[in-house]
Amino acid sequence: STNNGSSWTAVNTGLTDLYVRSLAISGTNIFAGTSGGVFLSTNNGSSWTAVNTGITNLTVQSLAISGTDIFAGTFGSGVWIRQLSEITGTGEGANQNNAYLQSSINLFPNPATGGLTIESNLGLEIEKIEIYNTLGQKVHEMDVNKKLQTFSMNMAMLSAGNYMLKITTGKGIIIKQVAVEKSH
Repeated sequence: STNNGSSWTAVNTGLTDLYVRSLAISGTNIFAGTSGGVFLSTNNGSSWTAVNTGITNLTVQSLAISGTDIFAGTFGSGVWIRQLSEITGTGEGANQNNAYLQSSINLFPNPATGGLTIESNLGLEIEKIEIYNTLGQKVHEMDVNKKLQTFSMNMAMLSAGNYMLKITTGKGIIIKQVAVEKSH
């Protein structure tokens, strides 16, 4: 609501689970704890991205922010902690212009059926690429250590589903989502 509750607008684009149990705010970042994990919005709720790396139980009951950390209270798996800078790309020593950095990387085709091309319009030094499944488990990692405009990687080893790519660059960490489909 932008008018003290007289009217409301749904802002759920990207949320895979609409059972929102908690919200937390850090600067311009809004976090939603849902039955499907933790989601981040950097644009006032217009879109959401899953940020579940490391959490083993995605039923998030509560969120709390203390200093530079975010805590997630889960249903049956205890409390988890993560540095905000790992999720948002801001903080001491991190790239303060994270939106620009995020937009500097494009993935195609998305969804991927075999190969995935990672394209940088900044010619970033890509140090490492990690792939996480929706449970936050790392399923693949590769050291790249090259300044690149484009980089191709084989996604055929992954099962069909949604994944998060954590791309570590010389300018900061970029998180991108990619879907993998299997051709029939």
